[in-house]
Amino acid sequence: MQSRLDNLAEKPLIIHLPFSKLPSILFTLKRHCLKAKNKKLVLAAMLSALSVAVGFAFIAVPNVEFFTATVFIAGAVLGPVYGMAVGGVAEFIYSAFNPLGTAAPPLLVAQVVGMAFSGFMGGMIRSGIWLDRNSFAKIVSFAATGFMITLIFDVLTTLSFAVFFTGGSLRKIAASFVYGIGFYSVHLLANTIIFASVVPTVLMRLKTHTSIE
Repeated sequence: MQSRLDNLAEKPLIIHLPFSKLPSILFTLKRHCLKAKNKKLVLAAMLSALSVAVGFAFIAVPNVEFFTATVFIAGAVLGPVYGMAVGGVAEFIYSAFNPLGTAAPPLLVAQVVGMAFSGFMGGMIRSGIWLDRNSFAKIVSFAATGFMITLIFDVLTTLSFAVFFTGGSLRKIAASFVYGIGFYSVHLLANTIIFASVVPTVLMRLKTHTSIE
């Protein structure tokens, strides 16, 4: 385990994933899928792979991840149903084949459900007016959404872990949440900032190339 962490620390992957290029990547993926018979399914598979790659790219950074935001953007491009599929499939692959260890079944299920919800929420903005709001309202809307998605994910995963390992003891479950406050705080803050800044920027650049409205 330590050698894996050392290898990750020695070769950080963050520098190889410039998020300013994400709109171009997504547009290229969609363009290459235009002639496919089941183009939406093919694009969903590609976005699932991209989400997993983003997850692994930041695996060495504690409590900071772009996985949730990437799945959300995939949902915005594909719609709520395919967004849920991308989130669920990508999270399953990421958690089941994580080099730091596979999640226990209850935790894995909670992670899949939580990330599928992110894809679903991304799909919901297709019928909204989020991107047409003024800058402040747009930032607040996306920030609040990122906070909510992350909070639900953290609550689900903590509950699954706590119930499984504590046998359902309310006192121990409450203790699990207390012990995780530090993690939740950083995770919530990071994703709130990411959703307030990166997500609307990417979606605005994608707007002219996709069906996002």
